[in-house]
Amino acid sequence: MDLAKKNDHGLWRPTNIIEIDGKIKGSISIGGVPLVTMFMDKEVKSPTALMRVFRQSEKIGKEAGFCDALVCCNEDSPIFKFMPKFGFSPYQSVLWYKELENNGKAQ
Repeated sequence: MDLAKKNDHGLWRPTNIIEIDGKIKGSISIGGVPLVTMFMDKEVKSPTALMRVFRQSEKIGKEAGFCDALVCCNEDSPIFKFMPKFGFSPYQSVLWYKELENNGKAQ
């Protein structure tokens, strides 16, 4: 964590360190912060129904011991406009995807 601060880098729940020549040079977080994905029918427009879904998922996350989460939500999702009202903040980052099976090749 000290190395990340020294490099002006944020750090989320490191689970493993990266060592080079016996010195800590970084970290990896595998499952340190859950990535939440979900699907909702575009016909669902009720903020109340959506809030129930988010409360349920927050409860599941807390019971699993997590204290934060990343949520993927496209701009065309019916949920997108409600994210700030549900307490979510935009995170300035790009999420990248790679399928670990099939050597990263799309099926």
